[in-house]
Amino acid sequence: MSPEGTESERLKDPKARPVARALLTGLGAVCLLLGMLGVVVPILPTAPFILLAGFLFLRSSRRISDWLRNGSMFKRLFRSKGLTMRHKLTLLAWVWIALLVGAYLAPYMVLKVFLIALGVVKTVVLLRVVRTVS
Repeated sequence: MSPEGTESERLKDPKARPVARALLTGLGAVCLLLGMLGVVVPILPTAPFILLAGFLFLRSSRRISDWLRNGSMFKRLFRSKGLTMRHKLTLLAWVWIALLVGAYLAPYMVLKVFLIALGVVKTVVLLRVVRTVS
């Protein structure tokens, strides 16, 4: 075996690729900020951005990844196996209120159609893809 290690070992080692590590860390920070913004903006999803940030930090910075996964703010998101039906329905109610108000106030028909389509997709994903726990 060569002193550099195998190709797969070098790809797994973040220090072997400093440019990729910096890029992944930057993308992770953007995803984390978008996820945090999604807490207050109902049409912006929170969980997918936080989970993507966790994946990107896992590939770039073990320290930030551990902070994200073990911190009290996001621990439940990474440990949970799904949402209760009550949480799903509450989430959908707030999303639809925000989307319908936005569609009502939108000046262009294409924007109104986009917001309603976004709500339909969000509803289908939440009810069909996200696992329901008791």
